[in-house]
Amino acid sequence: MIKQGVGHSTMILPDQTIIRRLLYLAVLVLISFPLVTSGDDQQNDADDEEKVIFINDDENVFGVDSKNQLNVGSAGKLPVWDPFGYVMYCPCMGRFGNQAEQFLGSIAFAKALNRTLVVPPWRTYKNVPYDEFFKYEELQKAHKVILMEEFMEYLAPSHWQPGQRLGYCWLPRNSDQKCQMKKGSPFGPFWDAFNIDFDELVSYHVSSYVSGSEKDFSAFHEEWNSQFPVSEHPVFAFKGAPASFPVHPENRKYHQYMKWSDSIMSEVNAHIQQLFHGESFVGIHLRNGMDWDRACNHAEGRHNLMASPQCLERGQLLTRGMCYPTTPSILETTKAVVMKIQAKHVS
Repeated sequence: MIKQGVGHSTMILPDQTIIRRLLYLAVLVLISFPLVTSGDDQQNDADDEEKVIFINDDENVFGVDSKNQLNVGSAGKLPVWDPFGYVMYCPCMGRFGNQAEQFLGSIAFAKALNRTLVVPPWRTYKNVPYDEFFKYEELQKAHKVILMEEFMEYLAPSHWQPGQRLGYCWLPRNSDQKCQMKKGSPFGPFWDAFNIDFDELVSYHVSSYVSGSEKDFSAFHEEWNSQFPVSEHPVFAFKGAPASFPVHPENRKYHQYMKWSDSIMSEVNAHIQQLFHGESFVGIHLRNGMDWDRACNHAEGRHNLMASPQCLERGQLLTRGMCYPTTPSILETTKAVVMKIQAKHVS
């Protein structure tokens, strides 16, 4: 098949037999020869400079780009549409720690509905692709996933086009509020980075928090599918993460699939070597600003506050001292750890 498109990017797909490749190259030489020889004699406008000719047999792509250069190579297969649907959301609640906790719950939500999770970028002052921080291939072991960048490039143009895009907001029953997917920051900038506008807004009232084990997924799945069948709602695009904060204990197991990327680990190891010269060390993260001091005034006697469940056993209650330790307590604990591992540095 010969395809001609505008703004088509060069793709690299898996190697095939030498004979097959030579046959394709021979065809391309015949096709590209007129392009090379007639360049200045034919149309010279901007649109013509963008045109690309490709031969595509659904496995290999051989192409002549806009500069009349032959591009041959290989890369993974293009993503295929999942008939069971997709889950997409804006990671717009809090900073990285909050986003990561809700990401674990979002995996559970997508898994419970047997939908593919569209993995959002991390939201800082801009969108940072997931695989800049973590290994995407490890995440693929947890559930069906696709990077949001790939979903928008390869699947949205055919399956989730403008005019078909619904946004979903949770609202209390009988609420007079309206679903506002893009109002304010970071909501607006997040969706705008992908050129996403919503054609219709949908309010829902059913819980999106998956708190049980995978044995309990069937009831959750039935409740959602009865209200939002995949035939009418192929893509759930939520205003925020369909998950709780802090993460439910049952969903912490997905943390094992989040492994730091090689670039992050390289930077970490370089800092460790520069600062500690390969010697043992203890690192402390003390959050002791005025805002945290005030927040800890509400800790006493509670079952949880923010991410505190990771520090508590079942039935245990918080104290202010757990939330905001005293200086003597911090020094005593640090000294005990330093002596235990014979650390040479404290940072």
